[in-house]
Amino acid sequence: MPHLLFAAVTAALLAAPAPKDEPIGDVKGAEPKLAVARVDDAGAILMRSTVMVYVPVQKEVAVNVNGQIQKRVVTETVAQTRTEERKYDPKDTPVYDVKGEKVDAKAVAERLKNGAVVVVSTDGQKPDPAFLKALKEDTLVLVPAVGPGGPVPPPPPPPEKK
Repeated sequence: MPHLLFAAVTAALLAAPAPKDEPIGDVKGAEPKLAVARVDDAGAILMRSTVMVYVPVQKEVAVNVNGQIQKRVVTETVAQTRTEERKYDPKDTPVYDVKGEKVDAKAVAERLKNGAVVVVSTDGQKPDPAFLKALKEDTLVLVPAVGPGGPVPPPPPPPEKK
């Protein structure tokens, strides 16, 4: 029962309209995503995020064919989560605070030395301020460059060991 109450209260808070004195108009650009970032010993920003991928999976099912049960193999698409890791050069990756002010590389390194949840632009532009209003004041916003057609994909995962 407490879980249902928590879910109902959370849903009500997230679905609450913006205050009347702060209307949210048309939001420009793509919504950002959350990730965990830290700085490595060389000063690079290491970012880890969870992505949803859709994987074809074969399974055996029983089907009724003219009154007889037969086994068939079908392919279904199944959603799975994967961890994606990326490395960014701080010289090429602007970092901002939630007010849109640029944060210098030394301050970024200090704030990420133990790791922190960050917001990452998905379209190479600063996220719309409407998205940033939901964040804590000390949240960092990374705006990595994107190539033609979107962000450069991460390398494929290593083959599974059998």
